Amino acid sequence: MATAVKSDLLVRAGSAIVLLGIAGTALWFGGLAFALLVAAGVLLILWEWCAMHDVAPRARLGGMALLAAVCWLCWKGEAAG
Repeated sequence: MATAVKSDLLVRAGSAIVLLGIAGTALWFGGLAFALLVAAGVLLILWEWCAMHDVAPRARLGGMALLAAVCWLCWKGEAAG
């Protein structure tokens, strides 16, 4: 006989509502707020990818710094444009 598994659907739905509110607010303000939200998401994805592939912490931080520098340069180029 199968045992009942506790569902985490409510936690996931609550998280989705909170993240939707954050993304909607950043989209509403646009510009820098949205760019920072996207950059934070990309940095978190990079961190997770490095963790899955056992990348050394020093290389992980170097990659994140490089990505942050590219984001900053793109933002400065947009502001100057």
